[in-house]
Amino acid sequence: LFEPFFTTKELGKGTGLGLPNVRDIVTQHGGFVEVQSLVGKGTTFRIYLPVEEVPLTDGAEQAREVIVGGSGELILVAEDDISVLNITRATLEANGYHVRTASNGAEAIALFAEYRAEVRGIVTDLTMPIMDGRALIIALRGLNAQAAVVLMTGDPESAKIAGMATQVQGILRKPFTAPMLLKTLREALDQVKTPSPPA
Repeated sequence: LFEPFFTTKELGKGTGLGLPNVRDIVTQHGGFVEVQSLVGKGTTFRIYLPVEEVPLTDGAEQAREVIVGGSGELILVAEDDISVLNITRATLEANGYHVRTASNGAEAIALFAEYRAEVRGIVTDLTMPIMDGRALIIALRGLNAQAAVVLMTGDPESAKIAGMATQVQGILRKPFTAPMLLKTLREALDQVKTPSPPA
């Protein structure tokens, strides 16, 4: 049930990332998931999370340290999973970024060509149809793109990303939280010098 990319749905109908995402999020918060399933009767999921009392002032201080938004920078997001794409876009827009979206690398290249002078960051999935994230990054570097690149992946140990560390400014492991996305993107943007506007 919790294996990434395992699904009983027909081809194109399921990604097999729903339950792995739930498990990873719960585990990151110190909890666990209990499953009971009976043929013909259904399945019950119980999520257990630890209780911890944290003073509000401490929590607010931590939130200020973790969540760092943008200042109107244009970010290009390439992701073929519509739910991940929408959540990523909404998170970035709610935190001070302008966003353009693409469902694959080819669309991302077309958008980059259109907004090249404005794009400051690119957040791309590794696995996409038509043109994947690795090919997109290679193409962008071939175009001498002066933009920070963050690579999203459900498998950070994949052989596909071996040797890509020098071509990206950040790697974001799925599933991720809003603070993780914002922190990784901010750190990536800070590594790339903003080009001077054209004269």
